[in-house]
Amino acid sequence: AVAKLILIAAVLPLLAGMVVGALLPGTANRIFKPIRLTANLLLVGCVLAIVWASMPAILGLIGDGTLAAIGVFIIVGLVVGHLMGGPVPTDRAVLALSTASRHPGIAIAMATANYPDARGITAAVLLYLLMNLVLTMPYVMWQKRRLAGAAPAGDRTTAST
Repeated sequence: AVAKLILIAAVLPLLAGMVVGALLPGTANRIFKPIRLTANLLLVGCVLAIVWASMPAILGLIGDGTLAAIGVFIIVGLVVGHLMGGPVPTDRAVLALSTASRHPGIAIAMATANYPDARGITAAVLLYLLMNLVLTMPYVMWQKRRLAGAAPAGDRTTAST
């Protein structure tokens, strides 16, 4: 069930985009901005609605150590990803953010597949996403400031610690 969800929600859209980009690059470039804008608006609207509906359950997770555990998990992910990212500054940033982040749909699918009677799974994942946003934002701003003075975006040969 989880593999099917991953295939439908993540792999097939990615493959479709790659095929359109390879076979019809002009069309892909032309439709990219409107599709991205529409997808982002839908995503924000859906996330706000889900967070609003889940707010009582999310607030119920605060105060029992869940918030602290999520925070430590995210910060450790940022630090480990950054340190293991190699000498290229952009690689460090990408690995740090990737290590600290998880796909919410996959997390919910795996948790409900393994613990079908568990309550609060969606609330816990939403709390994780909110905490991830709050805790990774300072790192992103720091990296933008650091990389602003670095080599041009296409130059991957510049090493910095």
